[in-house]
Amino acid sequence: MPSEQEKLPGINRLLENRYRLTPQRKSVLLALTNAGRGEHPSAEEIYRYAKKYYPSIGLATVYRTLELFTNLSIVQNLVLEDGCTRYELKRDLMHCHLICLSCGKISEADGVYSEQLLSGSHGFKVTSCIVQFFGYCDKCYEKKT
Repeated sequence: MPSEQEKLPGINRLLENRYRLTPQRKSVLLALTNAGRGEHPSAEEIYRYAKKYYPSIGLATVYRTLELFTNLSIVQNLVLEDGCTRYELKRDLMHCHLICLSCGKISEADGVYSEQLLSGSHGFKVTSCIVQFFGYCDKCYEKKT
């Protein structure tokens, strides 16, 4: 039976790159994991979640950890038009983000995009892709009409 540490995403990548799994890093991974699929918390929200697992963690540590995790491709950041950066655990499956211009809700849509086309016909290997669509969620669209 795998231990909790083995279940957490990104641990292997962290260790392969000779970084230790400190209690602070573990708390950030737990915060991101428990935020749930489709959630895109900000660094401040991750900080609040991480404090539940490691109460003495500081906000600066969370920012440094998110930067490290981004550089190691453990997390992906999503910069919104308002300048707010949100984070999610990096997934193997390409997906896009649907961002409501009214309430700010972020939804995800799974799918295969041009990665296969670029890789096959252009001799280009895609390692990361961020696709954002802006519009209105059903709830906000109904209010507008």
